[in-house]
Amino acid sequence: MGSPAAGWAAAPAKRARREGFAESSRSPAADGDPRLWDTEQLCQHLSRSGVSEPGLLRRFRESGVTGAMLCDLPACELQITRICLPDERPKVLACLNQLRQTVDIMKVFNDPVHGHIEMHPLLVRIIDTPQFQRLRYIKQLGGTYFVFPGWPYRGRPKEKSFLYEIVANKKNGIDVDKWDYFARDCHHLGIQNNFDYRRLIKFIRVCEAGNQKHICARDKEVGNLYDMFHTRNCLHRRAYQHKVGNIIEIIDNLAQKAKCFSGARLLIGGSNERAYHGMAELTEITATLTDNVYLEILHSSCPELSEAREILRKIERRELYKFLGETQPERVNEIPKDQYDGLAGDIANSKPEKDPPNVELTAEDFIVDILNMDYGMKDQNPIDNVLFYCKADPSKAVKISKEQVSRLLPRTFSEQVIRVYCKHQDPVIVSAAKQYFVQWCIKRDFTKPQDGDVVAPHLTPLKQSWNNRSRDEYTTASEPSCKQKLSFNK
Repeated sequence: MGSPAAGWAAAPAKRARREGFAESSRSPAADGDPRLWDTEQLCQHLSRSGVSEPGLLRRFRESGVTGAMLCDLPACELQITRICLPDERPKVLACLNQLRQTVDIMKVFNDPVHGHIEMHPLLVRIIDTPQFQRLRYIKQLGGTYFVFPGWPYRGRPKEKSFLYEIVANKKNGIDVDKWDYFARDCHHLGIQNNFDYRRLIKFIRVCEAGNQKHICARDKEVGNLYDMFHTRNCLHRRAYQHKVGNIIEIIDNLAQKAKCFSGARLLIGGSNERAYHGMAELTEITATLTDNVYLEILHSSCPELSEAREILRKIERRELYKFLGETQPERVNEIPKDQYDGLAGDIANSKPEKDPPNVELTAEDFIVDILNMDYGMKDQNPIDNVLFYCKADPSKAVKISKEQVSRLLPRTFSEQVIRVYCKHQDPVIVSAAKQYFVQWCIKRDFTKPQDGDVVAPHLTPLKQSWNNRSRDEYTTASEPSCKQKLSFNK
């Protein structure tokens, strides 16, 4: 559940914890067998692996080192070669070990046709060791699995299929990983956790369905599982995707997009100073640092860090971008990702025609943050992929539809939330920006902002659907009518 914003670099959405396995954009084996790499392919792989010193890559090119030469080069010879300087050897050694042990293994696991390739005898011995088999099984339990024809796992046979539904459940998202961070975050945030995992554990068993064994829950626990996904949604709305936390992330991304950190001199490893040029290299370096880098920038006197330093000081003083409001489109009008970048300009072109404010705003004045909220499976109901058992026959796995549970459950399981911010602090400009935003919601036929009648009382009457709905039109299929409510009270 993440959200790019118009006018700023897209950033991954916050998550309480990685749910499943997020594949890297480029695997080590992306260019095939490393023994067939020429010098340029090898240098490109070194750069992607963090070995990007220009002098080192130049010496590799001048010496004509190929993938076959590096893979066959013993570590002891690498220590005495003049290609690598002493401070460069640890990174090259790490990359060398990766080439020798990881690349060919990943090729084995990701080969969808043959399932195997010709490998060095050393790699064959590594794969056959019990330690490696156990490591592979543990990684698969956590969602990191490799695709083979037929049964996708190699850690345990098909008869043990239910084991892969415990830690990272790809089938419906019900796993102990969620239960762990629900309990932790609800406790520390003071949010009520209505999901009772202790009770659920007492009512789960393994049943066979479709020639595979699955973890099934007792039929009376279906309401408890709906509470689990409702708790997940509440945590995202109230904590993980909080409007203040998100805008701080957006400000930080804007700082990086402006290359405020480019060429900065950061204190790393005691008294050793080093200049980092380019965002790619700096991102790799800062990913290994602690939060101390924040203080290093905040209290530095380096002129290259002046813009970044000022941004962090504004965050410290809570001088954040002003929240204008949020709205939601209808399902059929949801905004596709390829249109995110143009939303800020669209708002800037939505100046109210009735009593327009005496302020001209541009796309640079707005930040748009789009959140795609769901129950973990986009627009699908995850409970549709859950198997249950009944008291009458505990060995038989069955499915329970939403209609069999309650008419008060949600009808849809995903929605798009659009939040808009203004970069200015001036109350007059912010007031004008709110009117732009309300006018934009009218034009795009989105829902009325919650404070729309307060910030733009002269605009909201213009939208007929915002004001002329009868009480019956607001009643949904899952909401009782007035006559039903009276019968409930009797």
